Amino acid sequence: SCDHLVKLPMQGQVESLNVSVATGVCLYEILRRRSACGRA
Repeated sequence: SCDHLVKLPMQGQVESLNVSVATGVCLYEILRRRSACGRA
């Protein structure tokens, strides 16, 4: 069983990402949101 399920909405013809790419996308989004909160 898994501990967490994450869904990354994607546009275009990409059907899946490998774990390392998906992790990079998630980390980028987390840092982007934290940075935006600091500027507001």
